[in-house]
Amino acid sequence: MKYNYKIDMSSDNSLSLILRRITPGAKVFEFGPALGYMTQYLKQELGCTVYCIEIDPEAAEVASKYCDKMIVADLDDLSNWGPQLKNEQFDFLIFADVLEHLRNPWEVLRFSNRFLSKEGKVLTSIPNIGHNAVLMKLLLGEFDYRDLGLLDNTHIRFFTRKSVLELLNYAGLKPVESLETFLKPEETELRQSYNEFPERLQEYLKKKNDGHVYQFVSVSEKKGSISPSDIGKIGTENNPFNFSRLHVTIEGQEEIYSEKIPSNGGYHDYEFSILSLNNNKVNIQIQGSSPAFIEITKLQLIKEDNVIATDFLKEGSLVIPESGTVKLESFQTLRFLTISEEPCFILNSNNMASFSGNYRLRINLCLSEQIPVTIGEEIRALFDELFLKRTEVSSLRSDKTKIEEAIRNTQNQIETLQDEILELRNEMNYKQEEVTALGIKYNNLVTEKAELIRNNDSIQQRLEEILNSRSWRYLSPARSGMNMIRNSRKNAKTILKNRMKPVIVKAENSSLVRKVHSKTFNMMRRTPEPFRSHFKRVYYKLLSSKNKIKYQDVINEIPESFENVDLVNPLVSIIIPVYNNKAYISSCIDSALNQTYENIEIVIVDDCSPEQEVEQILSRYKSNKKIKIYKNEINQGISRTQNICLAKSSGSIIAFLDCDDILEPNAVERSLSYWTAETKYSFSNRIHIDENSEEIGRFSCDHLPKENIFEDHLDVRMYASHFKMISRDVFMKVGVFNPDYDGAQDYDMVLRVAFHYPNASFVHVPEFLYKHRIHTNQKSIRSNDKQKNMSIFISDQAKMRRSIRDGVFHKLLSFIIISFGKEDQTLQCIQSIKKTVKVPHEIILFDNGSSEECVSFIRENIEGIDNVKVIYHPTNLGPAGGRKEALKYASKDAYYISLDNDIEVTSGWIEELLVRAEESDDIGSVTCRVAFPSGVLQFTGGYEEITGNRIQFKLYNINKSVYDLSTLERYQTDWNPVGATLFKGFLAIVHG
Repeated sequence: MKYNYKIDMSSDNSLSLILRRITPGAKVFEFGPALGYMTQYLKQELGCTVYCIEIDPEAAEVASKYCDKMIVADLDDLSNWGPQLKNEQFDFLIFADVLEHLRNPWEVLRFSNRFLSKEGKVLTSIPNIGHNAVLMKLLLGEFDYRDLGLLDNTHIRFFTRKSVLELLNYAGLKPVESLETFLKPEETELRQSYNEFPERLQEYLKKKNDGHVYQFVSVSEKKGSISPSDIGKIGTENNPFNFSRLHVTIEGQEEIYSEKIPSNGGYHDYEFSILSLNNNKVNIQIQGSSPAFIEITKLQLIKEDNVIATDFLKEGSLVIPESGTVKLESFQTLRFLTISEEPCFILNSNNMASFSGNYRLRINLCLSEQIPVTIGEEIRALFDELFLKRTEVSSLRSDKTKIEEAIRNTQNQIETLQDEILELRNEMNYKQEEVTALGIKYNNLVTEKAELIRNNDSIQQRLEEILNSRSWRYLSPARSGMNMIRNSRKNAKTILKNRMKPVIVKAENSSLVRKVHSKTFNMMRRTPEPFRSHFKRVYYKLLSSKNKIKYQDVINEIPESFENVDLVNPLVSIIIPVYNNKAYISSCIDSALNQTYENIEIVIVDDCSPEQEVEQILSRYKSNKKIKIYKNEINQGISRTQNICLAKSSGSIIAFLDCDDILEPNAVERSLSYWTAETKYSFSNRIHIDENSEEIGRFSCDHLPKENIFEDHLDVRMYASHFKMISRDVFMKVGVFNPDYDGAQDYDMVLRVAFHYPNASFVHVPEFLYKHRIHTNQKSIRSNDKQKNMSIFISDQAKMRRSIRDGVFHKLLSFIIISFGKEDQTLQCIQSIKKTVKVPHEIILFDNGSSEECVSFIRENIEGIDNVKVIYHPTNLGPAGGRKEALKYASKDAYYISLDNDIEVTSGWIEELLVRAEESDDIGSVTCRVAFPSGVLQFTGGYEEITGNRIQFKLYNINKSVYDLSTLERYQTDWNPVGATLFKGFLAIVHG
């Protein structure tokens, strides 16, 4: 259905404004209820008796569940629906966004008036065609209808404020309350911006009356009706003998002089007897008429002998109140308009003290509730002056805004310069330390040089003694013979070296050994699973021990799996990366130690803090069994330090805490109370504190949309941050923090998690569990611009992941697979590609001389799969030769992905592979993280190790556990194995 809304009574929209004015239990006639969203509220919340009329039968059927009577008819067809109501009378008639859809709204509203009770009300809401957004569209030459809004494609009548009042007047109604809803042009469905127009036109539009009024909401009653609140307020047009009262009081005296005066115009004299004034003020009050025109022609104090003691008008002693009164120009009288119901004037003459005895106060005035036509020009002049003042105020406000913006920009520049000065000072300190270290090294070298000179002198002296000895001369022939032998050996080695292959793989030179390796590898290829995986592990282990290959230390107690997490009492690792912040570290660590949940560990890594006190503070906690403390030898940055914390942790759930923040004592316990078997990522509300740990504000996620965490965070919007807890197995899927995004690494992480996991994996804990400290030394505050630019890049990457998942990518993917036997695994490999890759692709399967049985299997089960091209070769060309031959059949100008036929890819792999490849034009190839079914890594890329003229090609993380989080770091590789690698260029240049 087109018109289906939810009632929001918390805001001032047209529906809420109308519903607030309905008396509970009233009898209501609702015109055009659509699906009954308003009808349901009237019935269920207000307990009203509700009649409805609706033209759409399907909508009427839905709305009829909530009303007492439903009439299905065209509102313009008065003869159809009118008789069905007979003599029904209603307390309220509701036309909510209906009249603009009718052919003749004037007659419909006038006809409906007969069903309104004597004191009933008509409630209408009508869109404003004079809204600035519509005018801006017209100025652009556009008047495009929309499904909803100001230019709804079913509107056939359009109204401004004037035409709304004319409509109500024609229908015999008078508005008793006028309301509006407001939207700026950019907030409407038309999405117009003032910036698209010249400044003078912008200024005109912004000052235009009703320019931002979106809907006119009116409460009206029949013209002839008088409500109890109207008694005593009937104008002179109905009662020419209406009266007000004139009161005169003396300050400090209880006696009040009062007289009834007509309020229908005419000038009248009034006199009041007054005793001695004694310097007291005289108050003159007119009660009962508003708005009104008042003119005072006489205001005199008369003596007993009828002589004028003073003329207050000439003296100028009458003080007019500022609020509710507008003074008009006059030469000899005092004229003004009043909108206050009880205007009060004060006589405050300098001669008051001299008036003693009996006096009479004489007043001649005219009071009229009819505003004279003659003062219209004066009123317009006053309004013009008011308009100019408002314009001046608006201009001053604009200037103030610009000045404040300039101040903010200047402050930002000052902060940026301060940050640069701080960085330069730090760099200068580092350079000074380097200079000091070089000075020490220089002094050591000078000392060492002096020692070497002394040793050299001693050796030289001894050498001269030997050369001059008799025995040296006797052995001269023998030395000549030894030199001949030595030179012969050297020449032989040179010849042998020139004939050998200069690049030595795995430190093996012997052709016999290479043949043994070749035979072993061929044997492994022919060994069926699972024996082949076990064979490979044993063989690589033997090679490693034989060649004494050294790998990075593996973390102790790496668990075998995290699939079966203890949901009752899981181990929670609270990780705290530390950099400076000596003033706040202790309170941070203590808040982690004091958690009500006991099964925790705290992992702290000091990122080489320059503040010396940091190490002293951390040393106090070394004896605590719940705490592990490590230190980086050099500064690694926040992302790498967080990754080190992750690798050193053992918990199945990781909780993140910044070293200058504080956890509430029950933070972990309350977060776990919301944790379920589906949960992968939880986050809470947070409290903002200052340097003194005093609360300065709060941030709640309660009101934020959480239906789609991925989409909600796309446009550089981050709220799923503090206090976050993430399941450890999430990092196995999405990887660890990216050091390239320091400062925005949390935003990158939440987008990756939200992409790879369903929305049900996220849990919002609606409690304030985390105290986030805001202070001047915060790195996040000092690097806002850099952080924003990184966030935009991260958001673009996330959108690219989404596009790839939806099947959109700017390059064709060409998969190169070489098969030799293992036909069932080849089929699984191709099926996993088809399951996970949605972008345009082709699969080149090159059979490298397999057996007839294998070929028959391929023909039967693989040929015919979409986008798979099979090439059969009669002989085995080897892996390198097979790939080279297969590339001849691949499309040009594609990205090429080489896969071993025993590899099975997992969900999300292609999105991460392509996003990584697109990060930079300098990236030529990207390799995958490849693991054996046993949970042991085969490789994550390759690197070179050069010793003299020997080059060893080694593999990152070979034989390590897949659950070792340190293996998830991103590497800049020296070379990539072709078994699971994307190449951005054509592979014809690659050999072997």
